[in-house]
Order: sequence, then structure tokens, then C-alpha cells
Amino acid sequence: MTTQAIGRSKHWWLWPDFNEEKDARDAAKMGVTACGLIAAVTGVTFYYRYMQDGEISQLLGGMVVLILYSIFGFGILKMSRIAVTLAMLLFIAEKGYTYLVEHKPLGIAILLAWYLVQSARAIYWFREEMGKIKEENNI
Repeated sequence: MTTQAIGRSKHWWLWPDFNEEKDARDAAKMGVTACGLIAAVTGVTFYYRYMQDGEISQLLGGMVVLILYSIFGFGILKMSRIAVTLAMLLFIAEKGYTYLVEHKPLGIAILLAWYLVQSARAIYWFREEMGKIKEENNI
């Protein structure tokens, strides 16, 4: 098995295993990356639509989505279950609408969704482990 310098398998990002806090934090950063990419692409797309159509609602909508994903990314970085859950729900709703109603291809959205799923696994594992540690210290 090929390993990287930090002792993880080469394909660790496909299905990370969590043995310690650093593993969970590194996997959660995949969600931060996904939120950053989603925010950037959404902002550029809505700005482009605003420049084409001249409707201010396009620009405002894009800014709202950009700000939301930026907040979600920060929440994921802070290991927030609420942030990762809301990011996943918004992303699934948005891409579901794009695919089912507008009949547009998903493209890289599958990879971004995978990153969000892995970060959710990491955050929920992290919070569960921190809960166990708190219980042990209180007893």
C-alpha cells in the first residue's frame, strides 16, 4: 500500500478513517474547500447573469448564496454540525433543482457533494468523541 508522508493511504480522501482529532479536522477541511468553490462559482455565475440580463435580483441572489456558503465554510472549519448539515441540504436542494427541473448536467457537483459528505462524517465523529471525553472528565 502506498502511503503519503503523513502516514495515510494515497486514496485517504475517498473514505477517510478517523483515529484522532487531526484526521477529523483534515477531513472537515474538504467541506471548507467545497463551500469555498461553491461560493466562488455561484458568485461568478450570478454576476455574469446580472451583466447579461441587467436584473439586480440576479446580483443580490448570488451575493446571498455566496455569503451563506462562506458562513457555512467557516462553521465547518469550527466543526459545527449545524453548518455542515445546512450546507449539505442547501447544496442538495440547489443541485436537485438544477438537475431535475432545469435538466442541466451536474459536472463537478458530484465531487463537491462527496467532500461535503466526508466533512459531515468527520464533524459528527469529532463531536461524538469530544462528548465522550467530556463525560470521562466529569465522572
